[in-house]
Amino acid sequence: MRKSHERIGQIHGSGVMPSFPVLRLAAAKMEECLKKGAEGRKFAIALESLEYSGDLAKQLFAFSSKMEQVFKRLQELRNKKETDPKLYNKHFNIIEEKLAWYAKAEAIFFW
Repeated sequence: MRKSHERIGQIHGSGVMPSFPVLRLAAAKMEECLKKGAEGRKFAIALESLEYSGDLAKQLFAFSSKMEQVFKRLQELRNKKETDPKLYNKHFNIIEEKLAWYAKAEAIFFW
């Protein structure tokens, strides 16, 4: 199964669809970065004071920082009005990878 951002690149490459959908997808991913990054930071702060939190608090801070970095890079691309999906795919993949990790961490936090 292909990811939505991969389909956009293929459709765009065939000339069927204009390149601007990648900008809309980037905006949605950026919003998700900010939301989940803020949640991660909040959970990290809450865990930091608990003796049994282990490395999870540090990992959540690292997750939050990575989400911020990816957000800024996507913001730069959008501000330049870059429309080549290849420029965005690396960042979209990082977001998906980190969000998968965060879903597991979140399950541990609320366990």
